[in-house]
Amino acid sequence: MDKVRVAKAGAVAGVIYGFLTAIAGIVYMVMMKEEVITTIRTALSAYGNLPITAEDLYPMSLAGAIPGGLINGLIVGIILAFVFAIIYNELIGKNSMIKGVCFSVLILIGIGIGEMAAPGISAGLILLNSRFLPSLALGVIFFLAYGYLLGMFYDRFGKPKK
Repeated sequence: MDKVRVAKAGAVAGVIYGFLTAIAGIVYMVMMKEEVITTIRTALSAYGNLPITAEDLYPMSLAGAIPGGLINGLIVGIILAFVFAIIYNELIGKNSMIKGVCFSVLILIGIGIGEMAAPGISAGLILLNSRFLPSLALGVIFFLAYGYLLGMFYDRFGKPKK
């Protein structure tokens, strides 16, 4: 396994995925501002009397969305790229882009099974509230795009070894 190639493919695909999810997160936070502030307020209440309010933290949340999304995408992208490289020859598909999408589908199925076993870990709470369904659908689309991009960059940075 060419570790440098795998890391580069995962990093580039992950950063693109992170940017897309960050933009979607900002749009969500702006559209659902009052609900986001209420969620922040509830989280703050667990820490007692703090000198900062939920209204003060809201702009910081918006400002941190892009860097947070990029860092998250980078880390997750690289980790998943190594898993992709390990199981590459076992994935169905004639080219790396199709294999990448198949890989994304497998990961999404795994997340779904995990949610059934332990609801609320990641997407479970989203599934319970219908106004979050567009966000969930967009997340699935972005993750499938990550798989496609991972396959594309996997080939671009070197030829797969069979």
